[in-house]
Amino acid sequence: MMTWTLATLGAAAIASLALTSAFWVFEKQHRKSTQNENSCREALRKIALDLEAGHISATEAGTARDLAIAGALKGPRQPLMPASLLAPRARAIAMAAAVGLIVATSSMLFVLRPNSAASGAANSATTADPVEVLAKLTTLSPTAMLSPTMPSLAAKSVPPQQLPSVDEMIVRLVQRLERQPNDVAGWKMLGWSRFSTGRYADAVTSYAKAVALAPDTASLQSAYGEALVKASGGTVTDEARVAFDKAAKLDPSDVRARFHLALAQAQSGQKQSALEAWLSLAQDVDAETMGRLGLSEKITALGAETGTDVA
Repeated sequence: MMTWTLATLGAAAIASLALTSAFWVFEKQHRKSTQNENSCREALRKIALDLEAGHISATEAGTARDLAIAGALKGPRQPLMPASLLAPRARAIAMAAAVGLIVATSSMLFVLRPNSAASGAANSATTADPVEVLAKLTTLSPTAMLSPTMPSLAAKSVPPQQLPSVDEMIVRLVQRLERQPNDVAGWKMLGWSRFSTGRYADAVTSYAKAVALAPDTASLQSAYGEALVKASGGTVTDEARVAFDKAAKLDPSDVRARFHLALAQAQSGQKQSALEAWLSLAQDVDAETMGRLGLSEKITALGAETGTDVA
């Protein structure tokens, strides 16, 4: 609002200055034109007197008159409207033009003014904690960002227009972690952000840093294991299984660890054990979590392979 007000006042000052300059030039020309006219009249009067007194001949008088008139015509011409009528009307026109220019400029500046709320939010986002901003961008709170049933970033997150992009905030978070390499929460958020944007190998690196700093956190171990599985194309590698085993020992209810340990059993041929583990997990999670994990489909497919009725 302050910027808009200052811009309007500036436009008014410029308009006033321009109109004042224009009328100053006009009045100067008007005075010069009047002076030329008066000089011409005085010259013609003297020529007439000299001719009458016999000081010059008729031919000389004609030549002198022509020269006087030609000299007067070289300067600015006298306006058709008398100065007494011109000045008030000119002032009225100037006033109307100035007011019109100010109104038009003010309207344009008002329409084009920046949204102060959005600008303030953008400035706040620029200086905000990257972990908190990334949590907002991914529709997660910092405490919930390691949930085994986290929503897909692409499917559920619609960042507010005033917030920076996920990629921009990831860059800022990386820069912060270069200065603060022992920030566990930062490595957690960086791992999740990279995981949710499909950069699984980078997510593995980030989660490995977090696990090294906080090895006794079950959710970190299972997140690290899941990133390893995604990076390997869906296969539960030996390294991933170690991470899931650690998570399960720290927290037997960790959904992510339970799901992937059963997947490891299925991939290694222990299909009946995997089926039982998934059926047990299905009793402990809600329908939304089952849908995100694709648990119902996996149970149905494994039941068909083992000949087990899972209805």
